[in-house]
Amino acid sequence: MRAVPRRYRFAAARMAAETLRPFVRRSTLFREHRRLGMDTDREVALHHALKSMTSSGTPFDPPMTIVNVGQLDDALAAGRGVFFATTHMVLAPVALRYLHDRGIIAFVVASSPPAIIGTGAHAHDIAPSPESLLQVRSVLREGGALMAMIDLAEPSPRTIEFETAAGTLCIRDTLLRLAQRCGAAIFFVAAHAQSRGGILVTLEMSGADPVAEFVAFVRTHARG
Repeated sequence: MRAVPRRYRFAAARMAAETLRPFVRRSTLFREHRRLGMDTDREVALHHALKSMTSSGTPFDPPMTIVNVGQLDDALAAGRGVFFATTHMVLAPVALRYLHDRGIIAFVVASSPPAIIGTGAHAHDIAPSPESLLQVRSVLREGGALMAMIDLAEPSPRTIEFETAAGTLCIRDTLLRLAQRCGAAIFFVAAHAQSRGGILVTLEMSGADPVAEFVAFVRTHARG
């Protein structure tokens, strides 16, 4: 891919992903993604093509359409902490690239620092641990940006289960409630590959009841 001019690299990756879609559809990895209920084979194939380019050190610029980006810009300009709540949608972390291009390196609740697609940079990680809630609180109170995937593969006594077009999903609401107590701007994130090319990132700013609103948001964006 390095031989391809930078401005054409995303398009080349998308073409490669389309070729791979029949194989992705039959893969164990795709079945695992479908168990979480949010991605189509197009998203999974594109994710792996973009991840491969990023891992090989090949920079590229993903064309993004970001819905409600003005609300995000306002929250960032005001110096508020920003919490991005999402599910295990493979393209959702593309929102981190938008922040990176504005000079903001976000935090992610993850066991290792996630790569920011198309760059050599990585997000800051907050590894799940007994101390991680304190770290999240500090980041948000200090005006930082943080993303977490709050859905779980298996329910537990402390999760919230609900039905979507893709089946039953469950989430843990701890981080949503913590972000609300910190006075952070809470944005729900969904991302889908567009058939004509590019990635559509939908941001929805939370109101007074982030848990119920997040459930409604996920139901809207889950793909059956």
